Amino acid sequence: MVFLLRTLIGNDTSGALRRIVALALVLRLAWSFLLFPAVGESLHWKGVDDGYDEIARNLLDGNGFVGRPGQTPNLLTPPGYVFFLYLLYGATGREVNEGVRIRLVQPLLDAVCCVLIFLLGRRLFRRRRVALAGALAWALYPQIIVYNARVAPEVLFTLLLTAMVLFWIAVLEEGRMRDALLMGAFFALAALVKEKIVFLPPLLLAPVLFRAKGNVRRRVTLAAAATAAMVLLLAPWLIRGYRLTGLVYPITLRSGRALDQGLDESFSGADTMAVHFFREKEKARRDSVPPHGVGGAPHDRAEEAERAFRGAERERDLIGASLERIAADPLAFVRAFFVKAAAFWYFGQPKVIAGNIAVQIPILLLAVAGYWKRWRRYDLLPFLLLSGYFIFIHALTIVRMRYSIPIMPETILVAAAFLFGRMEEEESDLPGETTRR
Repeated sequence: MVFLLRTLIGNDTSGALRRIVALALVLRLAWSFLLFPAVGESLHWKGVDDGYDEIARNLLDGNGFVGRPGQTPNLLTPPGYVFFLYLLYGATGREVNEGVRIRLVQPLLDAVCCVLIFLLGRRLFRRRRVALAGALAWALYPQIIVYNARVAPEVLFTLLLTAMVLFWIAVLEEGRMRDALLMGAFFALAALVKEKIVFLPPLLLAPVLFRAKGNVRRRVTLAAAATAAMVLLLAPWLIRGYRLTGLVYPITLRSGRALDQGLDESFSGADTMAVHFFREKEKARRDSVPPHGVGGAPHDRAEEAERAFRGAERERDLIGASLERIAADPLAFVRAFFVKAAAFWYFGQPKVIAGNIAVQIPILLLAVAGYWKRWRRYDLLPFLLLSGYFIFIHALTIVRMRYSIPIMPETILVAAAFLFGRMEEEESDLPGETTRR
């Protein structure tokens, strides 16, 4: 990558980012239109495992947020990616599974993510080559490229989360109200795409309260503004859930099954669950009973509410049952927790797990070295808090390599700071260098 970075930058860094973005776009379009159609089926990557496009099409047809007409409103699928598809299909025409629209729009979004990574790296590390190295690594990063052609939220979620981190760093350094509002807004949008970050705000707001630029009153105002933006955007969906079930829950009702499934997983081999899912998808649709008792259309709102409430109770009961299992053998849970924390970086399907290890582990090791070597010079605490949260929440629940993708921009940037930081400490191409406050 060092050779490629020097080739793309040359002696003039002014056009390097444009070349990196162009490279990212070409690679993603080539994958989406040339390679994915040929290999997607054999890798079990074709098809939609959370019903995103089905729900989007039902929204367009006026059937509501449901997987099939007549079902109880869906309480399991987070709404963010569904509404992204709803807007995309509404503007350009609908499609089923991995169509042309997805394979065009998601590469564009992921190319924009290269720009955000560059801006984030330049702001935090004050080193243009570190920022460019991070953007280039993302352009070449195969684990995100494969998701550009899939009906899956990884590309959108990573884009939103990276934007949130960019404004988080900005509000810590500059103390501007605009950045606090944007940080809160991008957090809420990202949470609507993947609800497992709903417990992240305390880790976001604590540095704002204690480390952001400005006096105590200013920092409290910034934290309050960010919180208000979060609540304003999340409130409609939280209210919708309460009206359907009578319970307040975090975006979706998947917490119980996520905790329960995580206790049953084995990491003695590769992940065969997704392979089995796609092989049996059509049979499962014919033979299984849909969740929440939705075998037929509800007769009225009272019946609909009763079905939704029963589904919510089942999920809540799963949480209680899982906690009882943990209490019965806490040592086994602790051992499994640390195993899953490691598997978080590589665990995947049989045909890709070796590739995950080959790509992810070197990046992770470089990032660990970057945290160790650059901790005193740069304020890496926000990156560390974000990464720690993701590792912790998934080690508690379900682990797949794909869940590490959203924090790879930060991980890659710290790795790049380790590789290129010393070079630029001697020869900086950004004025106004600053070190950790």
